[in-house]
Amino acid sequence: MKTRNIENLTQPLQFQNTLTNLHNNLWQLFELARENEHVTDCKTAFHVSGQYDRPDEFLQCLLDMVRVMFEPYPLGTFFLNANLDFLTSAISDKSGRLGYLSAISEEGESIESFWESRIATRLDELDYSVRDSTLIAMCSTGPDRYNLDLICEVGDFLEANFSVDDALALMSKEIKQTAQPSRAAYAGYSPDYALGNRLRLSLWLISDKALPASITHPHPQTPPHRSSNGI
Repeated sequence: MKTRNIENLTQPLQFQNTLTNLHNNLWQLFELARENEHVTDCKTAFHVSGQYDRPDEFLQCLLDMVRVMFEPYPLGTFFLNANLDFLTSAISDKSGRLGYLSAISEEGESIESFWESRIATRLDELDYSVRDSTLIAMCSTGPDRYNLDLICEVGDFLEANFSVDDALALMSKEIKQTAQPSRAAYAGYSPDYALGNRLRLSLWLISDKALPASITHPHPQTPPHRSSNGI
């Protein structure tokens, strides 16, 4: 495809300023959720990201969050895609822990098998509690698997799909400015051509200060399927 000759930097100095603000805000985001502190007189960006036990996973989760939020061809509108308030409403002054995890399935592996073989074990290892957290899930896969079947498979397993009543309540919230329906899990989807038929699942787990962190099983290891009117 031929590149169009468009001068798209119509306000270059504002673009420059926005990049600077983006860098500063990302820096602050890393600082506000750090797991340890690197004490130095000249803290660089790699020092900030290095304040995490698993910086590569934290970065992957953050990148997948951006992919989901700005995905130009979303599979629907009742997901994390283009709905940042699903995430921000899960955070309150009682929130005390941000867990993060990112893993890739085997080729063609179902979400249930993937969860039981990889995710559940990692949750136990990291001492994360899905039962006591709001689960924010970003699911990526290749173009052949990026379809409505993926929403049903992942959303039903994580109990993240909206029912018709949930959807109506959400629309009412937008129209009448009423309270947003509360949920325990939200999911968003984005394509990644490098994955083929594998799934990459990146999770954020937001829990309150007073809640225990240890678990013996994920929430739930084999979730009951929601009714067929999920959206």
